Amino acid sequence: MKSYVLLPIVGVLLGSTLLLFAQDAASEKAPGFVMPEGKTAAELVEAVQKQLAENRPRQGSSQEVVTQYIAEASVFLRDMGDKIIAMKPEAAILQDAYMMKFQGLAHLANENDPKDVKNVEEFLDEIDKVLPDTQLAKVTRAMDLERKATVFIDKESTEEGFQKLLKEVKKLIAQKPVDFLPHIALMFLEVARHAEDKLERKGLTEKICVELVADLKAVGDESLLPIIKRIEGAKRRFPGQEIKIEGITLGGEKFDVKSFRGKVVLIDFFASWCQPCIVEIPNILDAYEKFHQKGFEVVSIGVDSGAPNEVRNLQELVESKKIPWTVLSDELTVKEKLPSIAEYYNVDAIPDMFLIDKEGKVAELNVRGPKLIEALEKLLK
Repeated sequence: MKSYVLLPIVGVLLGSTLLLFAQDAASEKAPGFVMPEGKTAAELVEAVQKQLAENRPRQGSSQEVVTQYIAEASVFLRDMGDKIIAMKPEAAILQDAYMMKFQGLAHLANENDPKDVKNVEEFLDEIDKVLPDTQLAKVTRAMDLERKATVFIDKESTEEGFQKLLKEVKKLIAQKPVDFLPHIALMFLEVARHAEDKLERKGLTEKICVELVADLKAVGDESLLPIIKRIEGAKRRFPGQEIKIEGITLGGEKFDVKSFRGKVVLIDFFASWCQPCIVEIPNILDAYEKFHQKGFEVVSIGVDSGAPNEVRNLQELVESKKIPWTVLSDELTVKEKLPSIAEYYNVDAIPDMFLIDKEGKVAELNVRGPKLIEALEKLLK
């Protein structure tokens, strides 16, 4: 769907708080939304966009002001959408109107009031009926699925709720909205991780990974290969999975993590330019000094790939921080025709730290800060 107003409206109302305040706003006064009269459908769409911008709170406004703005904007969008739809405008404007109303209804449903939830679900069915198989029908379903995922995580983490979400995700994937599938898949992985913890469903995330990969492959679109690889990479380091790491050290030597079998090993993905990674180094040094003699090793993997002078920057960091453990370079590893370790394990954010046990299997994830010492005390007890 191509629309000159859709994306601005999405960013203003349903985006993150950062998007909400991305531009200077008009005032801190209470919102003053007014339904225009005597205008064409296209003029009404422009009027909606203008009023949303004029009433947007200033950066730094109180939460009360922001909440009031979103609440009143939601009702305004719902009502304006109804008004424009009733005028039976041309296709592009009609889709704008349907999106307006959907956004209003969807945000009202965020509080999970049964009446509001019913309203948005009935409206989605209407979109499917009036505009079947359109981009609008797919994107609204995807957006509503994200709304439900947020409600599940923040307010209603139940087994029934999870099963409903799983059913909807599979149904949406089967409809092949290719543009949105990567986001949907990653979003549902977060839902699965949350459910595994809150519902005490051990192994649930791994199970969902397997199902998502199978469902995405069944779509048969090559553009989905990157997200499939990401999910497969994430699965490789779930608790209980055996870790396989072969790489080249900063000194140019070949290393295989199997050489540390029988010891507890911290796998640490980092970069010389990553400040949070550097902040973790003293914590790792402290743990290394306390537990190295008891069978603790560290393997840090530099992922500065693409940065100028990557290897030299890593070497300088290692020397300046007096790092005594094994440090690999993903760039040197790839140059030696070995697979990228970061890609193999889907490392898309650093620092990324996890522990493997004496058998070489993942034991603990996200062991940053004090969690590292706590986990080591348990594993080396």
